Amino acid sequence: MTTTTTTAAGRPPNESTQRAQQDTILSPRFYTTDFKAMDRINVEPIRAEFEALMAQFEADANSDHFQRPSGLNKDHSQLPPGLYQEFVDFMVSSVTERWCNDEFRHGEAFALLMRAEPHLMRGLNKLWIKFSVLAVFATMYVRDHSRPVLFEAMGMVPAEYDFTVFRITSDITRQVFPLTVSLDDPRFKACLDKLLDLNSRVEKAKAQGGVIGTIKRIGLSANAAFTFARLYFLPTRSNELPKDVRMVPAW
Repeated sequence: MTTTTTTAAGRPPNESTQRAQQDTILSPRFYTTDFKAMDRINVEPIRAEFEALMAQFEADANSDHFQRPSGLNKDHSQLPPGLYQEFVDFMVSSVTERWCNDEFRHGEAFALLMRAEPHLMRGLNKLWIKFSVLAVFATMYVRDHSRPVLFEAMGMVPAEYDFTVFRITSDITRQVFPLTVSLDDPRFKACLDKLLDLNSRVEKAKAQGGVIGTIKRIGLSANAAFTFARLYFLPTRSNELPKDVRMVPAW
């Protein structure tokens, strides 16, 4: 699904913005924040750690870590068509607008806020935590495998790269989440590969169009939902939360 908008000047959005507004069965793009609920969070239980983190944000010690290389602003449209399209898609989905100077501490800030509200990690919320982690992992796996030309140009294997990121991410989430995904369970990767195959077949059905294409898409989407359900009901590992929420970067 694609949402059509216009810019402040009344012009249609450019190609990059249009790409960022696209949804697929695995990748809804935009989320909203309940600022009133955020304002009601009581940080007193983690006040010392919170103030220390805010001081680090204020100091902005990493302001020079992520500099936009001069070559990045050049016209890359001369790249081979397949590589250029995957490069643009990667840039839009990864670094839209300004670059983040301290992504890790942003994660720590959210971890602190969640630890300040213990109910967010109990009961039914544990089910949402599991869903969120698996949705992110599945989306990344499918999306990265849709860029074979780009990964080949970078000398990387999508599955190896993704599982490295999954392991780092799982290490980081142990500071706040009461569970982690069993990445070594062979059924986990099997489900991801099934979702990848189904996503490819959905795209082919879209290209086919017509009544037959629509019927195929409905059936394949239902299969994808069933496969994700299988992924969801795989057992996870319990995680005892550390006393100190702050964590050095896992990489």
